[in-house]
Amino acid sequence: MRAGQRGFTLTELLAVVAIMGILATLALAGFVSHSKASKTGEAMAVVSAIRAAEERYRSEHQVYLDVNSTKWWPTTGVGDKRTSFHNPEDAEYVALWSRLNPAVNRPVGFGYRVNSGLPGAALPVVETNKKFASGATVTEPWYVVQAQADADSDGKFCRVVASSMNPEIIVENEGE
Repeated sequence: MRAGQRGFTLTELLAVVAIMGILATLALAGFVSHSKASKTGEAMAVVSAIRAAEERYRSEHQVYLDVNSTKWWPTTGVGDKRTSFHNPEDAEYVALWSRLNPAVNRPVGFGYRVNSGLPGAALPVVETNKKFASGATVTEPWYVVQAQADADSDGKFCRVVASSMNPEIIVENEGE
């Protein structure tokens, strides 16, 4: 080395490496959080499609279609498993979901359930910790759409709930 030239000290290099490590950790945590939260985008889109289909059905029949009161369609959504929403070989699809015909054009990872009823009928129990009017009596025909999935197979379900009584879509455990 020539006189007057100077390199970095070990302390300076270690400080730079430590700062880069911290920034990489923060970036990775943010990426994981955003990728988990993006999975609810599917549920929000499908729930919106089901809501639109229910409104079309009501405009033709004056009631909402009770598609499924007990079972999740097409799956309960565990991990990255995706299933086709439209299944013309399944009797339940032919009898119920095809009559509603929501605009869902790709495989889904969430399970969906739609309950409906006439005025005076009690609302179904909604499996969410957030505010929802379960058990309330309604004076008009109604529907409740629920979606759920265990996107990262940890036993915690992400749930999405919407109804004809409220324009809001409730999301619980987004990113789970």
